[in-house]
Amino acid sequence: MRWLGYAPLYDGLWVSPHHPPARAASLAGIRLGAMTMFRARSVQLSTVTSRDPLDAWDLTNVGEHYASFVRRWRTLLPRIRAGDVVGADALRARTEVMDSYRRFVSLDPWLPMRLMPAGWPRVEARDVFVAVYDGLAEPALRHVRRTVARFVAGPRPVVHAHTVADLLDGLLPADAAPAPAGR
Repeated sequence: MRWLGYAPLYDGLWVSPHHPPARAASLAGIRLGAMTMFRARSVQLSTVTSRDPLDAWDLTNVGEHYASFVRRWRTLLPRIRAGDVVGADALRARTEVMDSYRRFVSLDPWLPMRLMPAGWPRVEARDVFVAVYDGLAEPALRHVRRTVARFVAGPRPVVHAHTVADLLDGLLPADAAPAPAGR
């Protein structure tokens, strides 16, 4: 359920900030036993037993992961801008930043920013990710092309690097045709 963006609010009660019909199809294929889906609204009661639905997520921990990500990768930005990260280092860093950033898909509940604590670092982490990932695209691509050239005789497969915008659009560059079979 966590991978689908749900979090346990109480025993047996999982909540999601997303509109139910968008999630209903993904739940239909899971055989969880008896399950009821409903849409609810939190009503503030002046009692000691009320629990904020946001408490279902450990936002402090998620925020610390974001802050750690930003601290780790922000330091590399001046070197990227100066062109000092090249070759295998560029490819390694680009792969590592993607691997690190993709973990936020399951950590962050992706609640609307108006519901998040003040200064929520999601946007800053994304900006750092984009700057590192896109900033290393060309030097990593040059390294991969040089490596392929050492091992492939004759026509070489088409090798491209994509940007975050390409990932979001689900598009490859216009001239990125798949390599013919057997190459």
